Amino acid sequence: GTNTRVERWTSADGINFVFQEIVVPAGAGGLETYKSPFIWLNPNDNLWYLYWHRERAGNTHDIMVRSAANIEDLDGAADSVVLTVVGVPGIAAPSMMYRDGRYWLIAEGFRSVMGGGADWAVVAYSSANPDVGF
Repeated sequence: GTNTRVERWTSADGINFVFQEIVVPAGAGGLETYKSPFIWLNPNDNLWYLYWHRERAGNTHDIMVRSAANIEDLDGAADSVVLTVVGVPGIAAPSMMYRDGRYWLIAEGFRSVMGGGADWAVVAYSSANPDVGF
């Protein structure tokens, strides 16, 4: 739904969690939806990267990112658009990895299929950088 946000919670035992902070506040006017956050420690620059799916009006889907030296500092980091897809297919549920000298953005892509239906499929994009060039 609308007015979604990304929060940081911590746990000492993996069962009981305590709210720490809002990392990505709700979008302006409730017109944006944030989904599927993914946190990743880049082995090359030792920065924490937070990726998430942002859905905007006009069936526009963005994969967003923030990075910081500490997880606690992601709330003050600047947003950056990694990838934008308009219309169908959409894109969601990002994850990131580094292999063979490339960064790999793995996500779900919504695509049309035979017979007029639609289906989700895994899509992969690669770049020399973790936040641009996909």
